[in-house]
Amino acid sequence: MIIKRVTQIHSSYERLGVFERVSIERWKALNPHIDHKFITDVDIDSWVEERWPQYVDLYRNMLPICRAGVQRLAVVLRWGGLYADCGTYPIRPIDQFKPFDLWDGDLVMFKLKDRDHQGMVSIYGPNVDTHMKLTTDCIFAAEQGHPFLQLMIDAIFERTAARDGSGLYVESDGTFRLRRWVFDTASVHLYSEVAHRHGVIPREGLADAHDPDLVERPYLCNTYRYSTESWLKENRFVRDGVDKTTDELQNLNKLKRIYGV
Repeated sequence: MIIKRVTQIHSSYERLGVFERVSIERWKALNPHIDHKFITDVDIDSWVEERWPQYVDLYRNMLPICRAGVQRLAVVLRWGGLYADCGTYPIRPIDQFKPFDLWDGDLVMFKLKDRDHQGMVSIYGPNVDTHMKLTTDCIFAAEQGHPFLQLMIDAIFERTAARDGSGLYVESDGTFRLRRWVFDTASVHLYSEVAHRHGVIPREGLADAHDPDLVERPYLCNTYRYSTESWLKENRFVRDGVDKTTDELQNLNKLKRIYGV
């Protein structure tokens, strides 16, 4: 696979933070020969609705962060190439990503750092491997029209339609478990399960947010994942009492110390 296009999505450029803006410009600077597109939701919504007319009402009523799970896949299904979240910082040019056979196939998904699946087995039944590798939704690549991306979008719509947000998604005090709902219906848990079911093995090379691998094995990392959790009212900056801009600049300085960029 030859990556000819990088697509990144957000509701608007004006809402991006410092880290995200630097990351976007770095994708362009490191890969001047590749077509880079920054698009907003509306640039892909009509295509999704034309392709899945049976789910138009469902799609329009999904939480914005869940719609994003569809939009990420849709832009690569439609145009091919590589998708990267705006907070995914490229450490090296795409044609220097490691391992060097990374782009030999027609589909590449990346692995998040190993962690507990927070009870995935209780949702999906006893036959699910609780040690399956977590597949990230923040960066992936495929040839235009790849059938796996179609399967992933189908799975998001089918699961969202089949679940009503009750049971496992409600705390004992009645609080809706938003993070669990998003992960299970349109994000990392769903991506991981579908990849596992279809034998798609996620590749190494993504340094997760605050991952020691960035320091201990910097030569193996292609990108650095920085999460703002902007879709959560009680995001990590609120929970930790940290100023968002200060944290972004500290992470950019960390990358500069390690890689000299």
